[in-house]
Amino acid sequence: MSAKRIMVVEDEAIVALDLQSKLEDKGYEVPAVLATGEDAIKMAGELLPDLILMDINLAGQLDGTEAAEQIHRQYDIPVVYLTAFSDQKTLERAKGAAPFGYMLKPFEEKKLYATIEIALYKHQSDREKKLLEAQLSQSRKMEAIGRLTAGMAYHFTNILQGIQGNLDLAMLNASDQLRPFLDAADYDTQRAAQALKQLLAFYHRENLPHASVDVRSVVSDVADTCRNVFARNQRRMVELKVESDDGPIAVYGDANQLRQSLSNLCINARDALEALPADDARTARIVLASRVVELQTLPASAHAHATPGSYVQLSVNDNGIGMDDESQEHLFEPFYSNVDIEHGKGLSLAATYSIVNEHQGWITCDSTPGQGTTISIYLPVQTDQQFAAERARSSPEIITSDDAIFDTDRLRGAEKILIIADGDRGRRVLSAMLEHHGYDVLVGLDIRDGLNLFELAHHDVSLVVLDLSQTSNSAREILDQIIAVDPDARILATTGYTQDSTPWRGAHAVLNKPFKTHHLLRTVRRIIDGNASP
Repeated sequence: MSAKRIMVVEDEAIVALDLQSKLEDKGYEVPAVLATGEDAIKMAGELLPDLILMDINLAGQLDGTEAAEQIHRQYDIPVVYLTAFSDQKTLERAKGAAPFGYMLKPFEEKKLYATIEIALYKHQSDREKKLLEAQLSQSRKMEAIGRLTAGMAYHFTNILQGIQGNLDLAMLNASDQLRPFLDAADYDTQRAAQALKQLLAFYHRENLPHASVDVRSVVSDVADTCRNVFARNQRRMVELKVESDDGPIAVYGDANQLRQSLSNLCINARDALEALPADDARTARIVLASRVVELQTLPASAHAHATPGSYVQLSVNDNGIGMDDESQEHLFEPFYSNVDIEHGKGLSLAATYSIVNEHQGWITCDSTPGQGTTISIYLPVQTDQQFAAERARSSPEIITSDDAIFDTDRLRGAEKILIIADGDRGRRVLSAMLEHHGYDVLVGLDIRDGLNLFELAHHDVSLVVLDLSQTSNSAREILDQIIAVDPDARILATTGYTQDSTPWRGAHAVLNKPFKTHHLLRTVRRIIDGNASP
């Protein structure tokens, strides 16, 4: 551990030299011995010592208390006062600068040492407390924003599903004159769906489906994708390098979410490089690195449940415009950007923050304006305990509109399908989608009526489509009632964007809203034909 640096401000030369000698004998470093308050303020900013021993009565225009106030305000350096006066007036003046100690001359060497150590410890404790308070404030702010965005996203997901379903139905019989306009509306609907997914990724109400993830593979995939994307759409040539430890690096998590997080950081780095002035001749560079680190002490920004041990560090470094302290403070807030580029403003970094937190990890940022930025993700190394046995009920497959998992074009059918839904518009759109393609559709007037219909006609029902506005505690109860009537019932759940299949155990698949008609039809055919199992 390096020696603590203590600056001495004392206008009596003999006392100053004696102090310097005593401090150096105790193993401290004395970077400067000064005699005036003006010099103390100037050198405090240049040397940034760990502590300052300050006489209250100094030569020059500023006394020790005035100098200490400015140093405390500008540089947050602890000050211990030295004085030969103990009167009430002097004490009151000293209190104003929030000193970390107060010593009367002449003082004993042991007392000097004890006062310095206590002051250093108190200052370190105060800094850690401030960091923890800032971290708590940030977590509460992100939680509040997350709850708001998630609530809005769930609501608009169901609205968007109605728009998407009706667009699909309209395009089935659209004239050539109308089709271009419907195609444009369909394209915008898909863009809105992607924005909603980012909103929901920002705040997870559910656990991610975790498995063993090869970090080096994730890094390689992200690097290849970013190289291709950057080459097609860039303002300047960007060099992307990969640095990785040899051997396997594994974490327990969701590979797709981790790819998204790293991709978001790489895109943010690219934006910072493209924001450089046109006449800047530097070679634009991004370094994507992965390695295992041993952490004996954890930073204040670490996850609340983190413990010392092995962590995977994933870092994205760029030599772009960099950020000041204020930009770093707001970096992971929704729709905040440190660059004045339209595509740099959004939810990507907020989503990254949330994803990393869900993986029991944390993020650090080290940036200097004009020089560049390094953002690092820390994730716990995978443990043997994370390979638990499968639960009694296997999890249904989660299907999104981005999945290309189907190998059949037999979209039509004649089987009887029962729709149980908690919204009238959802029931009508689903019914129209299925009936148009030949299915015999039963629709319950509400959830209770749908369950009654299933109890009466379950022998003839080939598939139950359970459509809920969002995952809720009632989902488990509804599934249990269906399975109690017919343990072999085929069930397709459609719901707002979900990443956790736990509430839907017993269903054959979960189809995320908003989905297009052909995804619904292909999923229906796949389940009825026996290609999906609970």
